[in-house]
Amino acid sequence: MLPLPIFFDLPPIYLQYLLAASVIALGVLISSILYVKTKDRL
Repeated sequence: MLPLPIFFDLPPIYLQYLLAASVIALGVLISSILYVKTKDRL
């Protein structure tokens, strides 16, 4: 793994916001994919 000093320089609040945004985006992506797959079955 390459070192990412940029992330370590950020305050923890920004890191938490970034992590939350990533989790939300991933959840929306997975939900939309599952929705499309189940819609195709019906």
